[in-house]
Amino acid sequence: MSEKKALVAKSYEGLEQICEPYSLNGREYVKVRMKNGQIKQVRAYSEAEYRKYNPEVIIVKPAKSRRNVLGFGEQGFIWLFKGETYENLDWFHDSPCRYARTWGWYLPSDIPMPEPLPANITPVKLEWDEVSFEDQLISEDQIKAVADAKLFDPSPSKHVGKIGDRLDLMLTCDRRFSRRVFMVSALSMCSMTSMIISSLGARPRNASKKERPIISRERSKDMIHIVMPRRPL
Repeated sequence: MSEKKALVAKSYEGLEQICEPYSLNGREYVKVRMKNGQIKQVRAYSEAEYRKYNPEVIIVKPAKSRRNVLGFGEQGFIWLFKGETYENLDWFHDSPCRYARTWGWYLPSDIPMPEPLPANITPVKLEWDEVSFEDQLISEDQIKAVADAKLFDPSPSKHVGKIGDRLDLMLTCDRRFSRRVFMVSALSMCSMTSMIISSLGARPRNASKKERPIISRERSKDMIHIVMPRRPL
């Protein structure tokens, strides 16, 4: 094996390369021995690729602002990655992307986007103006809320009322069902009401009678009537 090592991602530099670079699906790879002794196949870059993904770091004095340190730079944004990032950890480790606790994997705006992206990953922009006030970062919780709104779809779940309030719910069966079907539907409805009651934080079965929800079935009206008792806050 040649004494000259193949160019690999920063995280794999310094590890023992146990073979010559080889081609696979039109790309160059090399195998390295990880610190735990396991053998791993990683990308072997050409000099042009290595310079592209690892641009020369220029030290600027005075010290860079937080905006520049985080990668927002003159363009004023970074790329976040929406999707199954955990399933693509190897891709992110091999890429020039960085990781931050508040918004996960990201790419500074002055670094070219690696290609191709994994099929289930979508880049989204996070603007500096969205996470700063008077050119200073807002709180970590506020930043995380802004990032989460971009990275995750809104939850379809809904809640009713406030904790501790009494809830009076009416569940109505379709009158087009026959009596026999209604009986089965009513039983199924009872199972559903148990789920509703559980999600609303109802008292367990061993609670006192005053604390248990009241469930009644009125066949003539084709409905199930649920009354939730008020719980102390």
